[in-house]
Amino acid sequence: MVEFNEERHKYFLDGKEVSGVTKVIGMILNERFPTGSGKGIHHINVAREHGKAKHGIIQYFIDNNKMHEEAGDDEYWLIKTLKNKFPIMDWTYLAEVLVTDNQYFASAIDIVCLQRGTNNAVLIDIKTGDFKREYCSWQLGMYKYMFENERKNLKVIDTLVFCTKDRMVYKIFPKEKQEVTYALDTFKYVSPAFVPKTRSEKEKVRQFIKNNSKI
Repeated sequence: MVEFNEERHKYFLDGKEVSGVTKVIGMILNERFPTGSGKGIHHINVAREHGKAKHGIIQYFIDNNKMHEEAGDDEYWLIKTLKNKFPIMDWTYLAEVLVTDNQYFASAIDIVCLQRGTNNAVLIDIKTGDFKREYCSWQLGMYKYMFENERKNLKVIDTLVFCTKDRMVYKIFPKEKQEVTYALDTFKYVSPAFVPKTRSEKEKVRQFIKNNSKI
């Protein structure tokens, strides 16, 4: 069973900490994200809190079928766009759907739309900052892989990004399953759930910890 600890912003699989997919995508794209303290992590935390607030308001709407009193223009745009593209009479909305590879990684899909009377699903990620297509292609590819792997009766027919900064809906062509599984296996050492067995694996873990502790 996968769980998300919101206060610590950590994922757990059967009580054991696993990694989100952000670290893997960062390795693939040669991007590293600040940790610890300082200006870099401050901006990350501000952006995270900003995004969390919007996600919370969207989840409130999906759970209660009404807008939260703190909803702003961005949230109204998100909900209007969602309802226009996926009419509520034809689709069921789910928020913050947890997925995992059942080994080292887990994540939460912002919105999943399930088409009534079919096995079709659409995965939606909400972005509040700059839209980066390659990043989103990896992210939604990993979401799609984990979602379909756990829910074999459902088929993902589309993956989208709702970007509040641009007020745009971007269609994403997710990375193929073969690319995703290769990436998750190649960078499994970034996950706290990974236990290195060989000298090479131990060195990769050591270098990863060393490099990221200095950011």
